[in-house]
Amino acid sequence: MHLNGQLDATFETVVYVINFGLVRCLAGIALGVLCLLYVRRYLARETIGTTTATALELFALGAVLAIMVRPEYHSHWDAAFPLASAVLVVVFSLEAGLVTRVLQLPPLLYLGSLSYAIYLVHWPLLFVMQEQHGLSPLLYYPAVLAAAVITHHAVEVPARRALMRGSLALAN
Repeated sequence: MHLNGQLDATFETVVYVINFGLVRCLAGIALGVLCLLYVRRYLARETIGTTTATALELFALGAVLAIMVRPEYHSHWDAAFPLASAVLVVVFSLEAGLVTRVLQLPPLLYLGSLSYAIYLVHWPLLFVMQEQHGLSPLLYYPAVLAAAVITHHAVEVPARRALMRGSLALAN
């Protein structure tokens, strides 16, 4: 995290060839997939109680947030983030705690389906509304949500359907 609360999205290069930001990104995705596969293969048969699962969910969330939300720009705690994130993926893959149940409520599932569209529209809207026009954040958040809903339903869903039809046509 940066001093102003933003994630450090910079990248470092070695001899202007190796982008460690990209390497970290790919390693993080691979680690998340491996954690999910581990849970599905070895832990899916195990059952843990709701209380234990909820405690693990809260602990995993707390660990990730404690590493992310801190005043230092760089810290030795950065090295713990992949492990804490892996634990978070494993714990939530069990789908056994109360936090998971709350996150599975239909409005939150719908918000999750909008997450890519939110990712796409938030920065341009932030730039235009706040940087260019100084509009209130109270207007920014509803605008992001509205733009994400439109983008999701007008672009993302039709594009996904077209890609699926195209891939099915290629398979036949």
